[in-house]
Amino acid sequence: MVVVIDKKYDKRKVDKMLSSIKPTKIFDAQKFAGKIQWNEDPVAYQKRVRNEWN
Repeated sequence: MVVVIDKKYDKRKVDKMLSSIKPTKIFDAQKFAGKIQWNEDPVAYQKRVRNEWN
């Protein structure tokens, strides 16, 4: 979101405009935490995948 601040606005008006901005949450990672079921040890998987480059 973009707020255009002209020189004609005083400090109270600018503060009001900035306080009206609501942060948007794009991705909620907590919703997916612990959902993947691994068939293999994560460290072993990481070593195996990294060794594919050699």
